[in-house]
Amino acid sequence: MNFKQLGIEFDKDIIIIGDTHATWRQLNNIISTKKPSIVLQVGDFGWWPKFHNTTKISSGKYKQDPNFYSQPPDKPWLNGMRRELPWNQYGIKPGDTKIYFCPGNHEDWEDLELKATSDNPIQVEVMPNVFYMPRCSTFRLPDGRTILFMGGAHSIDKEYRKYRYDWFPEETIKQKDIYNLPDIDIDIVVSHTSPQEFKKDLFEASGDYRQRDSYWLEKFSDPSCHALSHVLRKYAPNLWFFGHYHVVKTSMWLKTRWFALNKVNDTGWWTYLPKV
Repeated sequence: MNFKQLGIEFDKDIIIIGDTHATWRQLNNIISTKKPSIVLQVGDFGWWPKFHNTTKISSGKYKQDPNFYSQPPDKPWLNGMRRELPWNQYGIKPGDTKIYFCPGNHEDWEDLELKATSDNPIQVEVMPNVFYMPRCSTFRLPDGRTILFMGGAHSIDKEYRKYRYDWFPEETIKQKDIYNLPDIDIDIVVSHTSPQEFKKDLFEASGDYRQRDSYWLEKFSDPSCHALSHVLRKYAPNLWFFGHYHVVKTSMWLKTRWFALNKVNDTGWWTYLPKV
């Protein structure tokens, strides 16, 4: 947790987690040590059920190796390595903790959309105490606040992925998702990417190289960012949590306090939920 300096009071029974990319050990560790009753996760959860109980080979350089598509999806950090990797999709150990995840861009969207979509945004228990939260789904916290989940984003690495193997066009937020937004008050938004309005403070207010890097700036040409700008204007939530950029930062946009969470096991990859 890296937001203690804000002087905000936090609810230590609820934790928000950054991009997990199916690295269950760190997620299991935070659950077993902190013992939250609820975990909210901001996408790139690592939902790849078709790869469960398989062994893949990773070799050569990411984006260059012709065998790239034979390695497990979502593990580009294995550059230059060659090893056998058993894929355990169901290695999560939530115990009594309930995990609610919104999808990122790096998920098996084909499988997820068979379970639920924004047309019928119900929460789906994909394994004991682990719930998939489709776009436009909501969840009411014990303190009465309502969360809206709006997952998905555009994969700028899709040219190095394989269509309907580890990349799916359903990943971006669509116009129909905007039509399906609920007409209720929303206090908190959990998304994978961010609205356009957060860009200035996310990168441009600092010397961060990403404010000039075309790879990162392309993330803001994502139609999902424009869709989330509509969500921001429609609800003006008090709090907003997202991942995707692999940075840790917090700032304000008008009356909305937003938190950018890092990927798992890097500085700022989790935080407690601020209280009312």
